[in-house]
Amino acid sequence: MNAADATATDIGTLADWMSGQFENRDQSQRDAAWFVALRLWCRPLPASANGALNAVAGTNDAVGLFVEQAPLPEANRPYRQRLFLLCPATAARPSRVWYFGLNDTAPYIGAGSEPAKLERLDLGDIQTLTNAEFPLVRSGARFASRDDDRVCSFAFGDKRGHVNLGFEIGAGQWSSFDRGIDPETGRGLWGALMGPYVFTKLA
Repeated sequence: MNAADATATDIGTLADWMSGQFENRDQSQRDAAWFVALRLWCRPLPASANGALNAVAGTNDAVGLFVEQAPLPEANRPYRQRLFLLCPATAARPSRVWYFGLNDTAPYIGAGSEPAKLERLDLGDIQTLTNAEFPLVRSGARFASRDDDRVCSFAFGDKRGHVNLGFEIGAGQWSSFDRGIDPETGRGLWGALMGPYVFTKLA
C-alpha cells in the first residue's frame, strides 16, 4: 500500500499503539556498544491538557501525548519529558506530528507511570519548539514520521539543544530515530546514531 495522509481514525489508532510502556532491552543486549537499555512511557493527555496543547498549536482535533524515558535498570530516574501532538489531515494541510517541550519538567517527572500528574498541565507549561512540525503518513499497518533534513531546536536553561526527530510505529513496536545534533557540524551526538532504537510494547 502506498503511503497516505493519516485520517482522524488513523490518528486514534496511532495514539492507541503509542500509549503504554516500552523497552528496547533485547536490542541493547545484542548491541550494547550503540544502544543503551531504556524504558519509554507514552500517555494520552487528559482532556484539559489536550485542549491546552491544541490551543497552542491552533488546532482543535489533534491528539496530545506525553512521553518520557528512563535508563534501565534505573527506571525510577525518568528524563527527556516531551509532548507529541498527532494532527490528522485536513483540506488545508497534510497530517503531521508537532513536537513541544515543557518550560519546567520538574512537576511532570514520573508522569509516565503516574499519569494523574498530567491533569495540572496548562498553557503556561508548554514550550513551543523551533522547526518542530514533521510529516506523518500511514503505509499499511505502520505509521511513519521522519524528515532527516529537519532539525528542531529547544531551550534548556540558557542553552539551546538541536535534535532530528522521527519514528516508525506498528502494533507493539516503536522505532525511534531521534538523535541530538551538533549545530555547527550537523553530526549526530546521541540517540539513533547507528539506526533506530527499537522498543517493544510491554503494557
